[in-house]
Formats: sequence, structure tokens, C-alpha cells
Amino acid sequence: LAPGNQRFKTQLAGLYVHADQAADAIRLLEMVNAERDEIVHVGTLADTYYLNGQFSKAAGIYETIAKRWPDVPLTYFRLSGVYDFLDRPAEANAAAKKFAELEPKLAISHFNLGIRLQSSGLFFESIDSFFKALDIDGTNGLAYLALSESYETVGDNDNLLGSLRHAYKYLPVRSFELCYRLGNALVGSGAHAEAIGPLEQAYEMKPLPPVMLSLGLAYIEGGEYEKGVDLIEKAKALSPLPPGMTMTFNRDKRRQSLARFAEIVEEVRKNPNSLQANIDAYEVYSFKGMMKEAEKHGLEMLRMTSDNWNSYNGMGIFYARMGETEKALAMTRKAIELNPHHVLYIAASFHLKKLGRIDEAIEALRKSISIKPLLESHLLLGDLLEKKGNRQEALKEFQSGLQLGPNDPRPNSRLAWLYIRMGDRDGAVRHYKILRTLTPDLVESLEMSIRATFGSLN
Repeated sequence: LAPGNQRFKTQLAGLYVHADQAADAIRLLEMVNAERDEIVHVGTLADTYYLNGQFSKAAGIYETIAKRWPDVPLTYFRLSGVYDFLDRPAEANAAAKKFAELEPKLAISHFNLGIRLQSSGLFFESIDSFFKALDIDGTNGLAYLALSESYETVGDNDNLLGSLRHAYKYLPVRSFELCYRLGNALVGSGAHAEAIGPLEQAYEMKPLPPVMLSLGLAYIEGGEYEKGVDLIEKAKALSPLPPGMTMTFNRDKRRQSLARFAEIVEEVRKNPNSLQANIDAYEVYSFKGMMKEAEKHGLEMLRMTSDNWNSYNGMGIFYARMGETEKALAMTRKAIELNPHHVLYIAASFHLKKLGRIDEAIEALRKSISIKPLLESHLLLGDLLEKKGNRQEALKEFQSGLQLGPNDPRPNSRLAWLYIRMGDRDGAVRHYKILRTLTPDLVESLEMSIRATFGSLN
């Protein structure tokens, strides 16, 4: 009825696009003039090219729209996408920044900028953008998930766990990767009971050996010993353990103890002041997951061996496994009074960090290092100092760790990422080159970040 009416053509083209008939939409719009026609027609043509994978044509039209109508936010959102597909990261970032400037109150504008920065290697900058998105929409599971990926890339494991927890909480559909990453991070932090849920979900989706290992450890520490050992043995049968990892289990001792449960309980009832009877009762109650009873006999053991630092250390480990960090710290400090050992100060620092007492954790690590400097201690101290914002002191600790382990990837990785944050290209490149020799398969993100931050590796 009106074959020359551009408005009708544009509306029909939009319907074609929604029906996945991009070629028909393009045919209707091919006479649109980007330099002359109204934005609705020009924009629809650009969107159609974009959705049809014709990114160069889409980019050209969006660029024209940006010149003719420079204050239309959606144009820059689209441009950031097509530039990304065209592997033009600097232009993608610039367009995304413009979109965020024009729409500062939209969470999607900051999330989009974070994604562009992340994909171009600017991981620290992406973290800032994701936080801006979350300031606007604190329940944005996708933003938390993307944030976790940036944290994981730069080695910030503390914040990695927090962001994964929030992603798991807010995302309506939980992927295998999310469930496994969260469960694995929880196991690494000692939160075994919390790890079981997401790891069981991951195992149900993909019963892979690494999932079995993590879930098996969570079961064991969560009181389901036999179930955990069975799963770990199954994983070991399917795939060898990673180099340097060993797992052995004394099932016979546990079974023998459980078989004597009634006898052990009766023995300690008759002889409450017997050290051996309380040791046996502590073990068998622990094996059965009856932790209140185990604690009672553990404290009786402690009363009878109050001059033995190892007894306090043992109860510190017990309380740490139970998640009672204040009690764990008190026991560890008592052990330190009896034996100021460097490892006990490291244990105290873990407890203090978990309680949020970072300054005290730093002092505990300094004391440990003064007794016996270890690579691990310097790295832990450097991590805490960086967390406090003291980059220069963190740098010194990582460098001290490097002296103790020049061929260990961990201090080299920490130094490379810290140098990027400090704007030191030479330092970042130096440790990147070392890592390229030590762990050639694990430097892709670091190389991308150096190029994005400094322009080149030269």
C-alpha cells in the first residue's frame, strides 16, 4: 500500500530481526542513508548489521550516528560491542567509558565498561567499574561473577571468595563453573561445611576428578569421613593426583576405634582422670562427628598436660576446624607462650586475619619471620600489607620471598601484578619474562594486562 514509506519498512525490518530474518531486514533497509535519514531508520540498520555479525558495517553506521547525534547513550553501548568483536580494544573501552559518562546511574553502563576493561587486560580498572555497578544494583549476580574473575586473575583470593559467594547467592541459574569455583575456594579457606552444597551441585553436573577431590575433602572435614575417602579414592582411580600432592588415609585405625566406641566411652566414664582414656574418647567422638563430646575430652586432655604447648596447639586446630576462631586464637596464643615457634605465629596470623584484625595478623607474621624467615611467611605478610594499601612494604616482602625462592612462580607473580598497579612497566615485564619460563601456560592474562596498561612488552 505504501512501498516508499521508510517508517513502515523500519518497523517491518524490526519484526524480521526478532524473527531471526536479518537478511530480509537488511534488504528493506539497504536504501537508508546514514548521513541524511532519521536516527530510528539509521539505528535499526546498524543494529541489524550488528545482530547479523556484519560488525564493520555496523561500526561505520554507529560512528556516523555518534557524529550526528553525539548525546545518544545507546550508540556508545553498541559501539563498544562492535569494537570488541573487531578486536579494537582501545576504541571499545573509549566507547564504553562514554556510555558510562552519559548514563552514570545505570548499573549496566558500569558493568559493560568493566567487561570491556577486563577483556582488554585492564583487570584492576575493571574491578572499580564492577563496584560502581554494584553500588547501583547490589544484587547483580553477573557483576559479582565478573568481579570474581578479575580478582582471581590478579591473585586476590580473599576478595575472590566474597564475590563468588555473592554471585552464587544472586544468580538464578548456577553454572558448573560457579559452583566448582566457589566450592573450591571455600575448601581452600577452611569453610568445608559451606563448600559441600555448591560442590555437590558441581558434581551432579560434571562428576570430574578435581570436583571429587574437593568434595571428598569437604566431606571428610565436615564429618562424613567414609563418604569423603570413597570419593577421593574414586578420583585417584580416574586420574592421578597433581604433582606434589599426596593423600593417605588410616581407615583401619578409625574403624577399629569406632568398633570400640562403647568400650572407650565406658573406660573414660570409669577413669575420668586417665589421659589415655580421654585421648581415646576425644578421637572416637571426633570420628563420629560428636564434636561437643570431643571438645569436652580434649579440654580434659589439656588440663592434664597444661605444660605441653602441643596440647594447646592441637585444641587450636580443633577449634579452627569447628569455625570457632576466637577460641582457636586463644589456644594458639597459649601454645606460643610455652613455645614461641615460628609456625605458631603463622597460625595466629591466620586466625587474626579471619577475625578482621589485620594489624595484629601483620605483627604475628613479622614475629614469625624474625624467628625463621620462610618464603610463605613473606608472601602472606606481603598480601596483608597490600590489603592495607601499603604497596612499598608489600613490595619489600615479595622481594624477600623471591630471594628465598627465585624459581618459585608465586613471588614472581605477586611482584608482576604489584608492579602493574604501581605503574612500573620494567618491573612487571621482568617478572613476566621469568614466569614465561617457569609457567608458560599461565601468563596469558598477565601479558594482556601489561600490554593494555603500558602499550607493549618492550
